Amino acid sequence: ELCDCAFDNDDFISAYLSGNEDAIDSYNEIRDTIQDAERQLIGKNYCRLLFEIDGKEESQETFNLIKTLLNDIKTKYPETIFAGSAMSAYDLGQSFSTDNTKVSLFSIIAVFIILVFTFKSFGLPIPLVFAIQGSVFINFSYYVFAHVNVYFFVYLIVSAIQMGATIDYAIVISNRFEEVKHTMDKKSAIIDAVNGAFPTILTSGLIMALSGFLIGALVSDPLISTLGTCLGRGVIVSILSVMIALPAMLYIWDVPISKTKFKERKRKKIELPLIKKNKQIIKGEK
Repeated sequence: ELCDCAFDNDDFISAYLSGNEDAIDSYNEIRDTIQDAERQLIGKNYCRLLFEIDGKEESQETFNLIKTLLNDIKTKYPETIFAGSAMSAYDLGQSFSTDNTKVSLFSIIAVFIILVFTFKSFGLPIPLVFAIQGSVFINFSYYVFAHVNVYFFVYLIVSAIQMGATIDYAIVISNRFEEVKHTMDKKSAIIDAVNGAFPTILTSGLIMALSGFLIGALVSDPLISTLGTCLGRGVIVSILSVMIALPAMLYIWDVPISKTKFKERKRKKIELPLIKKNKQIIKGEK
């Protein structure tokens, strides 16, 4: 209000400072700065109040402060809107558990259904889903043990890419095992499947992992850097899971997997009698 009073008497101040060009320039600069700030803070329906928090955006202390402000201010001013990076992180943290459960559940169901129709078996998708979801779980459990926060967007993007890559690797080994297990014993079939898929999986996986680690090391943006590092680590985990854990599960569960395959319908063969046309032997003709 004091500034508004001064600006309303702008002519008087200009006359008072006449002859001192430096003072007039300083006054004009201060007036423009204040008026610009006023336009950003005061609107027709809402006023803006800025808080500068001395702490990390995603720390527990910051979240506790936001929770306290929400409880105190919302009771007196229900229409108050909180915004900012720390507030976004707080909102994501509040909804993460529910959203994470939904995303994981629907991902498992979708992957299972796709694999059921791909392999025409109810049993074979089970070890594949274990390997796929287990890889994602192991990758992101790193942040829990390291006590490091991870961006929710990183989780969504990396889990989707890692899941897609792991499915490809798992299908390569499973298809190879299903093809050769009828021609040799199970142990030899597993070894043959792993040896046959190893060059393809290793080449593809190392390229993706190396790209991720390079992004994490060279990009300065923390979001993109975290995404690259997490993706590189996730691909390495997927390769180890598919090359070590999945073959063991296929070997152990081969019998129940074989019993849960779709039964192929046997087509009945219809044999048509061979009709010999002999012009000399026709009923009614000599």
